[in-house]
Amino acid sequence: MLTPMNTRRLLLRKPQMSDAEDLFAMLSDAETCRMDGNYPPYSAMDEAFFADVQAIVADGDDRLFAQERASGRMVAILHVMPGEDSRQAEIGFIVTPAVRRQGYAREAVSALLAQLAASGDYVSVKATCYMDNLPCAALLLSLGFEEMPCAQADGVLPQRLFVKSLASKGEHHL
Repeated sequence: MLTPMNTRRLLLRKPQMSDAEDLFAMLSDAETCRMDGNYPPYSAMDEAFFADVQAIVADGDDRLFAQERASGRMVAILHVMPGEDSRQAEIGFIVTPAVRRQGYAREAVSALLAQLAASGDYVSVKATCYMDNLPCAALLLSLGFEEMPCAQADGVLPQRLFVKSLASKGEHHL
């Protein structure tokens, strides 16, 4: 379970129904949806969209929304999922198109990694991105992730796999 926290520019907090407009702005962008999981973007703030927002809010234990402290707008989503085993977490993140390349992903993901490391529940974190998502790959590498071989599935966009150890120097997990 993730807990809210502050960074220099962001409030990382649980999702709320009041995030619907910002969430729609993010998930109605075709490129964002392609890079996040190659799913179709939302085309209307309709009943189906609001049902999905309610599901995200209800399942908020493993999600944090990054709210820009200065403006109050939501600028990113962070999500933690189970990894290959119980001691590995898989992370995902999306940044609103209008604020990309401003360091929000680095700030939010760094805080998330610190929280996962401090929890003691995980020894490693993995993340994936599509081959052509060069900014994501560069960010993960700069945060200390190592690129690993990644099996490619037929009919799925080619992906890259990154893994980061959360063990402290000198600390080894068997």
